[in-house]
Amino acid sequence: MATTNTTIVQKKDVLAGFLAGTAGFANEASDFLEANGGRIIQVGQVQRPTLAVLAKYSPQYPCFTEALVNWQPRIDEAFRDSQFHITVEVAPQRPGYTPGEEPRWGESRGPNCLGLPNPGGSQANPHQGPHFDDGTRSGGTSAGSALPTAFTGPSGSSIVGPDAGLAGTEEEQRVVAALLSGNGSAEPSAITTLLAGPMLRGTVVSQR
Repeated sequence: MATTNTTIVQKKDVLAGFLAGTAGFANEASDFLEANGGRIIQVGQVQRPTLAVLAKYSPQYPCFTEALVNWQPRIDEAFRDSQFHITVEVAPQRPGYTPGEEPRWGESRGPNCLGLPNPGGSQANPHQGPHFDDGTRSGGTSAGSALPTAFTGPSGSSIVGPDAGLAGTEEEQRVVAALLSGNGSAEPSAITTLLAGPMLRGTVVSQR
Protein backbone atom coordinates (compact mmCIF):
# COMPACT_ATOMS: atom_id res chain seq x y z
CA MET A 1 0.00 0.00 0.00
CA ALA A 2 2.90 2.30 0.88
CA THR A 3 4.46 1.57 -2.52
CA THR A 4 1.19 2.40 -4.29
CA ASN A 5 0.82 5.68 -2.43
CA THR A 6 4.41 6.61 -3.24
CA THR A 7 3.86 5.86 -6.92
CA ILE A 8 0.71 8.00 -7.02
CA VAL A 9 2.54 10.89 -5.39
CA GLN A 10 5.43 10.59 -7.82
CA LYS A 11 3.12 10.38 -10.84
CA LYS A 12 0.59 12.93 -9.66
CA ASP A 13 1.26 15.29 -12.56
CA VAL A 14 0.82 12.48 -15.10
CA LEU A 15 -2.35 11.30 -13.36
CA ALA A 16 -3.73 14.83 -13.24
CA GLY A 17 -3.09 15.23 -16.98
CA PHE A 18 -4.78 11.91 -17.69
CA LEU A 19 -7.87 12.83 -15.67
CA ALA A 20 -8.05 16.25 -17.32
CA GLY A 21 -7.84 14.65 -20.75
CA THR A 22 -10.51 12.13 -19.83
CA ALA A 23 -12.81 14.93 -18.69
CA GLY A 24 -12.28 16.77 -21.96
CA PHE A 25 -13.04 13.64 -23.96
CA ALA A 26 -16.16 12.99 -21.88
CA ASN A 27 -17.39 16.54 -22.48
CA GLU A 28 -16.84 16.24 -26.26
CA ALA A 29 -18.48 12.81 -26.37
CA SER A 30 -21.43 14.15 -24.41
CA ASP A 31 -21.88 17.04 -26.87
CA PHE A 32 -21.58 14.68 -29.85
CA LEU A 33 -24.10 12.19 -28.47
CA GLU A 34 -26.51 14.95 -27.53
CA ALA A 35 -26.36 16.39 -31.05
CA ASN A 36 -26.39 13.08 -32.95
CA GLY A 37 -28.13 10.63 -30.64
CA GLY A 38 -31.27 10.63 -32.77
CA ARG A 39 -29.26 9.98 -35.94
CA ILE A 40 -27.39 7.09 -34.34
CA ILE A 41 -30.69 5.48 -33.33
CA GLN A 42 -32.06 6.08 -36.85
CA VAL A 43 -29.01 4.39 -38.41
CA GLY A 44 -29.72 1.30 -36.36
CA GLN A 45 -33.38 1.31 -37.38
CA VAL A 46 -32.57 1.79 -41.07
CA GLN A 47 -29.91 -0.93 -41.11
CA ARG A 48 -32.06 -3.51 -39.36
CA PRO A 49 -33.89 -4.73 -42.54
CA THR A 50 -30.62 -4.87 -44.48
CA LEU A 51 -28.87 -6.79 -41.71
CA ALA A 52 -31.83 -9.16 -41.52
CA VAL A 53 -31.49 -9.95 -45.25
CA LEU A 54 -27.73 -10.43 -44.91
CA ALA A 55 -28.31 -12.79 -41.98
CA LYS A 56 -30.96 -14.75 -43.89
CA TYR A 57 -28.72 -15.39 -46.88
CA SER A 58 -25.45 -15.83 -44.94
CA PRO A 59 -25.36 -19.63 -45.60
CA GLN A 60 -24.65 -18.96 -49.28
CA TYR A 61 -21.69 -16.61 -48.68
CA PRO A 62 -19.07 -19.42 -48.71
CA CYS A 63 -20.09 -20.73 -52.14
CA PHE A 64 -20.40 -17.17 -53.46
CA THR A 65 -16.94 -16.12 -52.30
CA GLU A 66 -15.44 -19.39 -53.56
CA ALA A 67 -17.01 -18.71 -56.96
CA LEU A 68 -15.37 -15.27 -57.00
CA VAL A 69 -12.00 -16.88 -56.27
CA ASN A 70 -12.56 -19.40 -59.09
CA TRP A 71 -13.54 -16.56 -61.42
CA GLN A 72 -10.43 -14.45 -60.73
CA PRO A 73 -8.09 -16.36 -63.12
CA ARG A 74 -10.56 -15.77 -65.95
CA ILE A 75 -10.63 -12.05 -65.19
CA ASP A 76 -6.83 -11.96 -65.03
CA GLU A 77 -6.72 -13.67 -68.42
CA ALA A 78 -9.20 -11.18 -69.88
CA PHE A 79 -6.97 -8.23 -68.84
CA ARG A 80 -3.55 -9.84 -69.38
CA ASP A 81 -0.68 -7.82 -70.87
CA SER A 82 -2.60 -4.57 -70.24
CA GLN A 83 -5.00 -5.48 -73.05
CA PHE A 84 -8.64 -6.50 -73.17
CA HIS A 85 -9.09 -10.11 -74.36
CA ILE A 86 -12.79 -10.89 -74.77
CA THR A 87 -15.22 -12.47 -77.20
CA VAL A 88 -18.25 -10.25 -77.74
CA GLU A 89 -21.45 -12.15 -78.43
CA VAL A 90 -24.94 -10.71 -78.86
CA ALA A 91 -27.26 -12.70 -76.62
CA PRO A 92 -30.94 -13.32 -77.45
CA GLN A 93 -33.29 -10.67 -76.14
CA ARG A 94 -35.59 -11.44 -73.26
CA PRO A 95 -39.24 -11.29 -74.25
CA GLY A 96 -41.19 -8.30 -73.01
CA TYR A 97 -44.16 -8.39 -70.68
CA THR A 98 -47.39 -9.54 -72.32
CA PRO A 99 -50.98 -8.55 -71.47
CA GLY A 100 -51.90 -9.91 -68.07
CA GLU A 101 -48.34 -9.77 -66.75
CA GLU A 102 -47.28 -7.09 -64.28
CA PRO A 103 -43.69 -6.51 -63.15
CA ARG A 104 -43.19 -7.54 -59.55
CA TRP A 105 -40.59 -8.95 -57.19
CA GLY A 106 -42.20 -11.97 -55.60
CA GLU A 107 -39.08 -13.87 -54.62
CA SER A 108 -39.06 -15.24 -51.07
CA ARG A 109 -36.94 -18.38 -51.46
CA GLY A 110 -34.21 -18.97 -48.93
CA PRO A 111 -30.47 -19.12 -49.47
CA ASN A 112 -29.45 -21.23 -52.46
CA CYS A 113 -26.06 -21.43 -54.15
CA LEU A 114 -27.73 -22.19 -57.53
CA GLY A 115 -24.77 -24.23 -58.72
CA LEU A 116 -22.01 -22.07 -57.25
CA PRO A 117 -19.06 -22.24 -56.95
CA ASN A 118 -19.05 -24.34 -60.16
CA PRO A 119 -22.19 -23.40 -62.12
CA GLY A 120 -21.22 -25.37 -65.22
CA GLY A 121 -22.00 -24.34 -68.75
CA SER A 122 -19.65 -23.16 -71.47
CA GLN A 123 -19.36 -20.52 -74.18
CA ALA A 124 -21.22 -22.80 -76.59
CA ASN A 125 -23.75 -23.97 -73.98
CA PRO A 126 -24.26 -21.19 -71.40
CA HIS A 127 -25.57 -22.01 -67.97
CA GLN A 128 -29.32 -21.39 -67.76
CA GLY A 129 -30.30 -19.54 -64.63
CA PRO A 130 -33.53 -20.08 -62.71
CA HIS A 131 -36.78 -18.30 -63.48
CA PHE A 132 -37.53 -15.70 -60.84
CA ASP A 133 -40.98 -14.62 -59.77
CA ASP A 134 -40.86 -11.30 -61.61
CA GLY A 135 -44.34 -11.31 -63.11
CA THR A 136 -43.49 -13.03 -66.40
CA ARG A 137 -44.63 -16.48 -67.46
CA SER A 138 -41.40 -17.18 -69.29
CA GLY A 139 -39.40 -20.10 -67.98
CA GLY A 140 -35.63 -19.46 -68.06
CA THR A 141 -34.87 -19.38 -71.77
CA SER A 142 -35.70 -16.51 -74.05
CA ALA A 143 -37.42 -16.64 -77.41
CA GLY A 144 -36.00 -13.29 -78.42
CA SER A 145 -34.09 -12.41 -81.55
CA ALA A 146 -30.84 -14.18 -82.35
CA LEU A 147 -27.73 -12.85 -84.04
CA PRO A 148 -28.45 -12.56 -87.79
CA THR A 149 -26.78 -15.28 -89.85
CA ALA A 150 -25.10 -12.65 -92.00
CA PHE A 151 -22.88 -11.82 -89.02
CA THR A 152 -22.05 -15.45 -88.24
CA GLY A 153 -21.24 -16.49 -91.81
CA PRO A 154 -17.82 -16.22 -93.44
CA SER A 155 -18.50 -12.87 -95.09
CA GLY A 156 -20.15 -11.11 -92.17
CA SER A 157 -20.73 -8.11 -94.37
CA SER A 158 -24.38 -7.22 -94.12
CA ILE A 159 -27.85 -7.96 -92.81
CA VAL A 160 -30.14 -8.60 -95.71
CA GLY A 161 -33.86 -9.12 -95.37
CA PRO A 162 -37.03 -8.30 -97.27
CA ASP A 163 -38.01 -5.62 -94.73
CA ALA A 164 -34.54 -4.41 -93.79
CA GLY A 165 -34.11 -1.72 -96.43
CA LEU A 166 -30.63 -0.27 -96.05
CA ALA A 167 -30.19 -1.68 -92.55
CA GLY A 168 -26.94 -3.60 -92.29
CA THR A 169 -25.93 -3.13 -95.91
CA GLU A 170 -22.49 -2.08 -97.04
CA GLU A 171 -23.88 1.39 -97.72
CA GLU A 172 -25.05 1.75 -94.14
CA GLN A 173 -21.74 0.39 -92.86
CA ARG A 174 -19.90 3.17 -94.67
CA VAL A 175 -22.29 5.78 -93.23
CA VAL A 176 -21.92 4.41 -89.68
CA ALA A 177 -18.13 4.28 -90.01
CA ALA A 178 -18.04 7.90 -91.20
CA LEU A 179 -20.27 9.07 -88.33
CA LEU A 180 -18.30 7.28 -85.64
CA SER A 181 -14.81 8.07 -86.85
CA GLY A 182 -15.29 11.83 -86.94
CA ASN A 183 -12.85 12.31 -89.81
CA GLY A 184 -14.23 9.55 -92.04
CA SER A 185 -11.07 7.41 -91.85
CA ALA A 186 -12.60 4.35 -90.16
CA GLU A 187 -13.12 1.20 -92.19
CA PRO A 188 -16.71 -0.09 -92.53
CA SER A 189 -17.39 -2.88 -90.04
CA ALA A 190 -20.30 -5.31 -89.78
CA ILE A 191 -20.08 -5.52 -86.00
CA THR A 192 -19.96 -1.71 -85.69
CA THR A 193 -23.12 -1.49 -87.79
CA LEU A 194 -24.78 -4.16 -85.65
CA LEU A 195 -24.04 -2.34 -82.39
CA ALA A 196 -24.35 1.32 -83.43
CA GLY A 197 -26.60 1.19 -86.47
CA PRO A 198 -29.91 0.64 -84.63
CA MET A 199 -29.12 3.45 -82.18
CA LEU A 200 -28.31 5.86 -85.00
CA ARG A 201 -31.51 4.83 -86.78
CA GLY A 202 -33.49 5.23 -83.55
CA THR A 203 -34.59 1.58 -83.60
CA VAL A 204 -33.56 -1.72 -82.06
CA VAL A 205 -32.09 -4.87 -83.57
CA SER A 206 -34.86 -7.32 -84.46
CA GLN A 207 -34.46 -10.57 -86.39
CA ARG A 208 -36.95 -13.42 -86.57
